Amino acid sequence: MILIGTTNWMRTVQRGEFTCPQCGGLRSYRLRTRRPMMTFYFLPLVPIGPCEWILQCQDCRQNWDPSILRVHHVGIDNLAANMSPSENFQDELLRAMVLMVIDRGRIAEDDIQGLMRIGSELMGRGVHRDELGWICSSAYQNKIPIENYLHSMIGNWTDDQQQVALHYLFLTATIGEDLTDHAAKVLAKYQKMIDLSETEFQEIVEAAVQFDETRES
Repeated sequence: MILIGTTNWMRTVQRGEFTCPQCGGLRSYRLRTRRPMMTFYFLPLVPIGPCEWILQCQDCRQNWDPSILRVHHVGIDNLAANMSPSENFQDELLRAMVLMVIDRGRIAEDDIQGLMRIGSELMGRGVHRDELGWICSSAYQNKIPIENYLHSMIGNWTDDQQQVALHYLFLTATIGEDLTDHAAKVLAKYQKMIDLSETEFQEIVEAAVQFDETRES
């Protein structure tokens, strides 16, 4: 009998210290790579997906995107030789939108259709089910909460991009339903991360609501 399967090949590539937002101080981290592999008699032989990077705080055990090191300017020179180039803003935001939906605890068909529609507007091209499926699978494997991912990304984004992100995150949070208390808390945390005033926050949210109503009319 030939035994063929899959596994996630994990390895630690760097250790260091960073300012953990969860712990509120300097903590040790472990930077790991994850790559899905096809196994033959339980031996990982053939890569079947891209390599992904995950940073874990060794104190609280929370997972973060490695971009968190750019936010706090810790260890970034050492990472330059090892990390693949950062995804562009649209790619990063699309992943954040998927995480926003996953954060509800379930993904229904309406969520998929909504992500395809809003994601296509963001990307300027069609976003297909298979692409969302890959992002969802990656998100479940990496176990990076939406708040942690946003905290990691804001250092990569300009002020304008941070506000565009709020627009799309709000649209995503209201796919098929009213804004839940938990989603509202996530958006409120993001508002503080990017240092938006309450007036600025409300203006962006109201513009998103008007945009959504105009699109559906």
